Amino acid sequence: MTTFSGFHEHSIDAKGRMILPAEYRDAFEDGVWVTPEIDRCLALRTEEEFVAVAAEYDHKAGRGHTQRHAARLFHARAKEIVPDKHGRMVIPERLRSYANLTDRVVVVGFGRRVEIWDADMWADIEAQADASLGGGDQSLDDLPAPP
Repeated sequence: MTTFSGFHEHSIDAKGRMILPAEYRDAFEDGVWVTPEIDRCLALRTEEEFVAVAAEYDHKAGRGHTQRHAARLFHARAKEIVPDKHGRMVIPERLRSYANLTDRVVVVGFGRRVEIWDADMWADIEAQADASLGGGDQSLDDLPAPP
């Protein structure tokens, strides 16, 4: 399974075209699944990761209305895109609008996915994260356990 990390400043043109950072291109050369995330960013996933996340949503859909709504929206809003040989891809307007993506974006590797953020929203997220971590004084052992 592919693990992503890194930070890149990029742009999206008026037609929604963006160039994938070179270090991510090999993982997405056969296609990339783009999905909206709860934090108002977009996630880029490999086929393998998309299938795993989709299965998790599908499994949880039987738990109640909220989970079913989340699963429906995940599938309805997901879009598979095949980048061209130069790593260019067109992000559909609906997804760009959801994540408030205009011209300046930040592309961040985040474990099993890559996230695309509006540059200003990312600056806010980064500032919040720095503040909550005490400016970097904590170790991983000090962080709360994931749910």
